[in-house]
Amino acid sequence: MGTTLDGARLKAVTVSGTNISSTLTDLCVGASLSVAIDKVTEMGFTFQDTLDLQLFNSKLFAPGASVRYGDWFMTCDGLTLDTGKAGPIVKINAPSKFVTALRGQTGAQSWGDTPLTSWVISVAESVGMSHIVQPGLGTKTIARTAPEDGQQAESTWDVLTQQAKESGVWLFEYGSTLIFAKPSYLVQAVWPRRTWPLRWDNYRDYSEGMTGMPKYADNPGAELRESMTVRLVSPDADQARPGDAVVLTGRAVGAMGGTWIIRGVDFPLHVAGEVTLTLQRPIDPKVEPPRSETGSSGTTGAPQGGGAATAGVAGAFDRFMSKYNGVAIDADGSFGAQCVDLTMRYAKEVFGVSVNGNGNQWFANGAASGAFAQVGSGAAAQKGDIACWGTFYGGGFGHVAIVIADNGGSLKVLTQNPGATHVDTLQKTGLQGYLRPKKAV
Repeated sequence: MGTTLDGARLKAVTVSGTNISSTLTDLCVGASLSVAIDKVTEMGFTFQDTLDLQLFNSKLFAPGASVRYGDWFMTCDGLTLDTGKAGPIVKINAPSKFVTALRGQTGAQSWGDTPLTSWVISVAESVGMSHIVQPGLGTKTIARTAPEDGQQAESTWDVLTQQAKESGVWLFEYGSTLIFAKPSYLVQAVWPRRTWPLRWDNYRDYSEGMTGMPKYADNPGAELRESMTVRLVSPDADQARPGDAVVLTGRAVGAMGGTWIIRGVDFPLHVAGEVTLTLQRPIDPKVEPPRSETGSSGTTGAPQGGGAATAGVAGAFDRFMSKYNGVAIDADGSFGAQCVDLTMRYAKEVFGVSVNGNGNQWFANGAASGAFAQVGSGAAAQKGDIACWGTFYGGGFGHVAIVIADNGGSLKVLTQNPGATHVDTLQKTGLQGYLRPKKAV
């Protein structure tokens, strides 16, 4: 069976109109494209630089450089120089060109009472995107506010994200197309998406192109009760997009069978490898209250910048970090000191709640505890937030870490595994979002 991705894929990436050279391809030790309905599309690269820092000094990936892969358009906004096992390492972060443009639209503006569908279409077209927008979403009063007292300026992307939450729709990119629609609409409407028919009869008999048995979870306490992960190596697997449908059949699928919708895709680019699809049932997200009821950021129950609750969380986290930095924590007494052991101890000791699960389950399970509010990956992180990654880290099991500072394209975090608890810088690629503490006990 052929694999989906090989070294030739990386050579298809262009930077400011120029293909990545064979030399850079050889130096690339990590590359990925991560796409999901709950975070900004991002590409990430890791290069082994020369001892005299030829790549770093070339400024090829300078901030603002354009990166393109197929119908994905990105803009470099972050570079980290670090020491690796074999010498200097350069890490590049490149989020969506279109979201970057929308984040640049700031300043007070009111659109008044306007049909939401028409407004979203106008926003997409303002940055050159095509669009799939669900009709009949009603009329909303839409405004972009000016920053106050040192707060981060609200952008058009922030307003768009908030309108999605208040309307119970998904907001994501399908290549260069903006999608603003409910899952229930996407699996029935006619638009340029695919349906992936997959079959799983037993542990050794399944559709060619799958790597094996899907990973399935049924968690009644989670925000999404059912979830599933499928890994593909078919020749066309890199064409999978969020919003595509997956129909799983077979003699032994049981509760796994039926129709699913893709919510996230992780593409490895630098080596032959699996394309990982994160799936859910086509269930619409909960509608959040208007931000007039929740504060200017629109995050229900979450402490906002400058508030006493935020300061209290930051102080509690500083004390926690002082106590445990350099300590190997095995909170559950199994599998050694894992990333989730650190956040389990943090949640229990600072907020008085017990949260369990793999790293890729924490974004849902932490919110279900009642002590944390979910904040999308497109928002700025705050000190004391728990950052949650999906399948990008941890061999598919995800990763969690506690935020010290938001560096734009990366996060300074307190983390564990590899090694004991320590301070590190991690790229935002594959980020599900943040668990923002409501208050410290």
